Amino acid sequence: MTDFKNDPIIDKLKELGIGKLDPFMMAIDQFVDSTVDWNKKLADILDSDEPDPMTAKYINDQMIKLDKNFLLSQGIPDQSLYR
Repeated sequence: MTDFKNDPIIDKLKELGIGKLDPFMMAIDQFVDSTVDWNKKLADILDSDEPDPMTAKYINDQMIKLDKNFLLSQGIPDQSLYR
């Protein structure tokens, strides 16, 4: 994985004086840590002899719900048709 803290876009935001990036960076750090932990748990489950269907459903539900966390519940601003 590339180090997002050294990304040119982050440098550009700092040059433009776009607010404080510390909360944003902390959120990304926490997300990356959670993702690594989740992937380890997933690898353990997949390495087991035969994962049961309920475990597969649980994993699938978690992956599908992740996308929903990044969507705006009210839709795209000023675009009421795209919800």
